[in-house]
Amino acid sequence: NATNAMELQVNNSVAQTINSSGDTTFAGKITGQDDGSVQLELKRTSSGTDGNTSIKFVQPLGDGYLGVNSSGDLSFGTAANLITNNKFKVTRSGNATFAGTIATSGNITATASNATISATESGGATTKIMGASVGRVGTSSNHNLEILSNDTAAITIDTSQNATFAGNVGIGVTPVAKLHVSGDTGGTDSIARFQNTNSAK
Repeated sequence: NATNAMELQVNNSVAQTINSSGDTTFAGKITGQDDGSVQLELKRTSSGTDGNTSIKFVQPLGDGYLGVNSSGDLSFGTAANLITNNKFKVTRSGNATFAGTIATSGNITATASNATISATESGGATTKIMGASVGRVGTSSNHNLEILSNDTAAITIDTSQNATFAGNVGIGVTPVAKLHVSGDTGGTDSIARFQNTNSAK
């Protein structure tokens, strides 16, 4: 045609256009169907400036990209360079990294030997929930662990494993004093015992 493009028409309508640069535009869907495991293959013959092989999705609210970056990671992003603009990345070993918040109305489950969910503040504490032969929760970095209630620290465990309670402590009762112990031992056992195991004192 007048723009030096080649057009393939079906029923007198353009179905495929190849421009002078070799780019191809399809007017409809692309469907691949055979007994092979690969239906569509995209291949980049040079590393380019960003090292990506990607598919671009164009729509009015913003473009999206799906592809493999120069590190071999499967990436989803909002710009062509999937190294610097990836929003979700899966490495060749299967590890996934999210750039933002993960929101779900269902459950988040980690199943593995010594399964661990880890949260790290930049320059701050690393907090982990771990499943092993026993359940574990705490900090793996040199930072205190706080247990919150109403977004306020109720129990603080420092790096020497000392525990501080922000309020009263009750055993068997809602406390009305700093330490409040209540229970019926049947008259045979002590309700509380304080014992010094150091024989020199």
